[in-house]
Amino acid sequence: MNHEEFYEQADDRILAIYPQQRYHSNAYIVGGRAGLTALRDAINEALDAEGRMGISVGLAMAHPSDQEVFSTVVIHDESIDQAEESSRVHLDDMPLPYYDPKCKDQLRDGVVNLVPNERYVMEAGVAHYLLNEKLKKQDAEQDDLAQTEAHPT
Repeated sequence: MNHEEFYEQADDRILAIYPQQRYHSNAYIVGGRAGLTALRDAINEALDAEGRMGISVGLAMAHPSDQEVFSTVVIHDESIDQAEESSRVHLDDMPLPYYDPKCKDQLRDGVVNLVPNERYVMEAGVAHYLLNEKLKKQDAEQDDLAQTEAHPT
């Protein structure tokens, strides 16, 4: 699969993710079969992958109804699975996902911040980079194959 094919696949993947407005309210994930399947695959990828520094990442490319493609980054942080409280300390630094100003008492410093933490953002960047490199390699292999077929030796 090359870059073009990869992004064309996202054309069929409709997915919208709505965070919690405030504590105890629902979060919603809405999509068609292709979008939800891509999300499931990203979850499985994050759960099954060997992570760096205890973090595994899965990516799902999709779009909401406006056709603007985005990545859903699924992160499996193995420290959350560990029982000892000391290994979970960094979770205290994670911003809560609420965006309603009425929840400002629950927010870190009263600021709405929907990005979890820098470590997760860094790992998501690495995952995007690795995916891009993989697609570049596949593009080059397809180009080489096309050249070979066009000019057999």
